[in-house]
Amino acid sequence: MPICTSCTTPVSYLYTLYESAYNLRLEQCPKCHAFADPYVEHDPFILVLDLILLKRDVFRHLIYNRGSEPRKLTNESRDSPKREAPPIADKAWLLIIDSFIRWVRLYPIMDSVSQSGRHSPIRTLAHVSLYCLGETIAFHLGILLAAVSLVPVAQFVTKWRSKNVQGAPQVASEFRLPHIPLALLYASLTKFFLLFLLSIWPAVQSAPSSLKGPSYLADYPLLTYAWNMFDDLILDREWLVRNLLGGMAAGFGLRVVLDTHPFVITSVIIAGWAFTSGYVYLIDDILGLAPAQMASWTRYSIP
Repeated sequence: MPICTSCTTPVSYLYTLYESAYNLRLEQCPKCHAFADPYVEHDPFILVLDLILLKRDVFRHLIYNRGSEPRKLTNESRDSPKREAPPIADKAWLLIIDSFIRWVRLYPIMDSVSQSGRHSPIRTLAHVSLYCLGETIAFHLGILLAAVSLVPVAQFVTKWRSKNVQGAPQVASEFRLPHIPLALLYASLTKFFLLFLLSIWPAVQSAPSSLKGPSYLADYPLLTYAWNMFDDLILDREWLVRNLLGGMAAGFGLRVVLDTHPFVITSVIIAGWAFTSGYVYLIDDILGLAPAQMASWTRYSIP
């Protein structure tokens, strides 16, 4: 059953379809009296943009309401317009984007440390794609196992503490286990969008001798040190985007579908990072990579 994207109240229909396939009227939520799902009539570009901006309502639309049948007030059956998810959210596309971003960074490093001549770009891209696929599976597996273990306990405690509270969110009744990888998939758009921009316009690193703060901070060593921390020579923007921002975005997506305490969400994300780190070092043991090559593989992984 679809839900209201504002208050998560289950609704019978999201919109009413009249004689024309594109003549429709949005339904109102019986509880909050807002439109149950305004994203029904939005273009895919708006959906992708709001996913990048991590708007809660678009997550609920794509996870719970996509493909819901409308109420039809027609004399004859007509096919309703198909409202599909944006193509960018497809798993294969995101894997290709992640592989390309890493390949842009890793290929020059792997080629420079190779002892047997130049690497084939296609072969290196294939290796990077397989590595990204394995890392994604490991991350999702860790998330799923932690969610299955922790979330039921947290929900039981929440129900026990608030059993007399009225108006609690009802999204948990519509939750299904496949919603977790779907939410992680949508939440990763923010990370991959910024990483793609950084792969096109990389940061220009300054020389070590230029790590000096402004003259008015010369008498304040602590402020000078804090100023230099934001220099491109020290601050690894890609690591921060991939791990810090990516973890925050994944936590936001999980909060939408799991609807539990932020501490539980944080624990689930840490479990996913732990599985990813274990996969990275397992690959190191199997392949026996040189230290420089291993450093290039694990550059953007959680240590």
